[in-house]
Amino acid sequence: MLLPCMIIPSRAVSMAECKDVDRGDWYFAAVRYVLAEDLMSVDEEMKFHPNDPMTRAMFIQTLYTMAGTPKVKDKKLKLKDTGEYDWYSDALRWGDQNG
Repeated sequence: MLLPCMIIPSRAVSMAECKDVDRGDWYFAAVRYVLAEDLMSVDEEMKFHPNDPMTRAMFIQTLYTMAGTPKVKDKKLKLKDTGEYDWYSDALRWGDQNG
């Protein structure tokens, strides 16, 4: 299963590259903004998946990215239902440290 694009920021993607968002979609401007600001990204097929639900991992990663991906102080992950080295682990640590 492909992960929705909004999880991992990578590089700014233009709307011309995004294959599943059209200019007439009500969320077009919002998707254009988060892609241009490198807050969210597309998957390897250049799809944004705007109708997929946002997971807590995607949400915390987005907040962490918006905060500038600061260094985390404590490397010990307190949550028990996630892996120590999942793609969003630093975001979880940051979220825990910032309430």
